[in-house]
Amino acid sequence: MPEILDRLRAEHRDLACLLAVIARQSQQLHREGRADCGLLQQIVAYLGNYPELVHHPREDVLYVCLLARSPNLDGVIADIRDQHVELGRQTEALAQAVARAASGTSDAVSALAEMCASYLAAYRQHLETEETVLFPLAERDLTAGDWEVCADAVSPASDPLFGAEVGVQYHALLDSIKRSGA
Repeated sequence: MPEILDRLRAEHRDLACLLAVIARQSQQLHREGRADCGLLQQIVAYLGNYPELVHHPREDVLYVCLLARSPNLDGVIADIRDQHVELGRQTEALAQAVARAASGTSDAVSALAEMCASYLAAYRQHLETEETVLFPLAERDLTAGDWEVCADAVSPASDPLFGAEVGVQYHALLDSIKRSGA
């Protein structure tokens, strides 16, 4: 399997891990009316950083190559690109909702629970479409030359949370994730 696809799938597993932590915090919101807002703030900060600035642009490079081979996918790829933009907006909105909920008002906590549910649904559906539709088509349709073009065009940036060298700003988050069993 091409390295870029391996990397994207690994990043999807990492994103799924973070979504699972958000889901557990959301369940805690429903049960107890509170969550670890500090943990959620750290996760949302990461989600607004690495996926938005590195992961989604990597996918976009892959989709340009795939679209050149399979122009009939233009609608699906346009939808995925739109989802990248919308997930960015939802991540910003979630960050604001977490900040409001940290203040402890019941309205803000209730709004955060609702926002987590819609965010999780949107992100999971997005990952599912990429994993079950676009990535298999890329494996099938792209040539060795296409994969080289993709590899040359993507950012070599390492994941600051799940990569070999964890960024200073993410040490506490990684510890929290490990402690949570995710």
